[in-house]
Amino acid sequence: MTDVEGVLENRKLLKSLSIQQAQEKIKNIIITDGMIPKLESAVETIESGVGRVLISNNLINGTVIKGGQK
Repeated sequence: MTDVEGVLENRKLLKSLSIQQAQEKIKNIIITDGMIPKLESAVETIESGVGRVLISNNLINGTVIKGGQK
């Protein structure tokens, strides 16, 4: 849980990202500032065996980071 809606690109909420997409958006400076450690932590959590991570300010909407898909 965080104080933002989820991962945004061009002010629009991204519903889901794969690990690869998250890493590419950080590398290409699409994702910046405080969202970088959130995504890095989500990726690390998925790589540790958790299937999905939700980055959101509530339990209904947000961005789901998924493993195993590109």
